[in-house]
Amino acid sequence: MSHTVVLQAVLVAIALIEGVRGGLYQVFFPRRSSEWSGRTWDTAYHELAQDFGFYNFALAGLLFVAALDPARYAPLLWVVVALYLVHGATHLLRHFGIYYGGGARVPTRPPRLDLKQGANLLFAAALVGLLLVWSAR
Repeated sequence: MSHTVVLQAVLVAIALIEGVRGGLYQVFFPRRSSEWSGRTWDTAYHELAQDFGFYNFALAGLLFVAALDPARYAPLLWVVVALYLVHGATHLLRHFGIYYGGGARVPTRPPRLDLKQGANLLFAAALVGLLLVWSAR
């Protein structure tokens, strides 16, 4: 199996996660999405959850397109890796009680959720980055 095929499979898997879990559930089932994540639902966050869901749909679409020809879309994929690194690091910082930009701990958000989300994002960033380097050889 070629390196490119492995990268394509990983990109499709991440796109499905972004599209279904991040997009579909947050847009159409924001309450359920929040509860499945271990967060207490608050109707004040309904619009915010849906807004993030639309961004997840967009990212899923970009990842699907990039999976068609990873070499051609490598610059886009490096942007996704950078985004996942920053996003994942922010979750880990929050887990350890470090906030920036005026943020503070949300009482209804369990710290373990930030650890889980941060680890998932950093793992995805590392995996895609390594596969990009590997497939370029």
